[in-house]
Amino acid sequence: MTDAADRAAVAAALWERLLAAADALDPGDWRLPTPCDGWSVQDLLAHCAGMQVAFDGGAQPRPPDGWEPPAGANPRDAWTEAGVAARRGWSPARVRDELAEAKAGHVARLRGVSDWDAATDGPVGRTTEATLFATRCYDLWVHLQDLRTGVGQPVEHDDGSDEARVAHGYPFGLLGWLFVKKAGARERATLRVALGAPLDVDTVVEVSLGRGRLNPDADPGDCAVSAPPRRSRCWSAAATTPRPTVSRATSTGPGPVARRSSAARACSPESAAVWRLTRADLGS
Repeated sequence: MTDAADRAAVAAALWERLLAAADALDPGDWRLPTPCDGWSVQDLLAHCAGMQVAFDGGAQPRPPDGWEPPAGANPRDAWTEAGVAARRGWSPARVRDELAEAKAGHVARLRGVSDWDAATDGPVGRTTEATLFATRCYDLWVHLQDLRTGVGQPVEHDDGSDEARVAHGYPFGLLGWLFVKKAGARERATLRVALGAPLDVDTVVEVSLGRGRLNPDADPGDCAVSAPPRRSRCWSAAATTPRPTVSRATSTGPGPVARRSSAARACSPESAAVWRLTRADLGS
């Protein structure tokens, strides 16, 4: 997806789904807890809107006097929590209004991008316009599922929309980095990854010169992960979703041998670690 209008349409669709979900809430639903620790439904929606307004250069309210970030919070998490705390006293109507403002600003921003490789600020530092777009779609789609969970609705495992495809594509694009940096895969280690809709990919991650790269022609040996990405814990908001199917695995090259894992059935340490990742590892 390279066209600004296409990207803007995907973002607009995500925001419309969030706005529709907000409009369907009963007064008491706004106070319900969500899978995001310490956040109510209202907090979650305030986060979605406030973060986007911040990325678009909008003024940010200050948290109440005496507020302090959670102990041990890193600068990114402290900034995120400050935005939520600053809006905690707002009415649901005001939060809903900022959601609409965030949608308008995000769509306008995307329509104005001419260079998707241009540098910009993202959730974890400097990034490109293309990566920021993917990151925001991932964050919005996942938080839409968090909202649904909070109000007792099922996670949309079978979402085949363009916005779901873009959201799932963000962590998939990080798979090579995750395999090396988070799972600890060594030189020449490989992992076959076969994922169903909405991505529909079947490829191999190969470690070469210290970097994980997608190489569909590489020999994965017996180390494989096969799953609908919408149902894997790496791509889903719900902690109770089914685990991916992982074959009995070995690691090619000098990497560790296979062993049993409670995280991902029988698989190599590298592939088990990939599937233990949480949204925090993905910059959500």
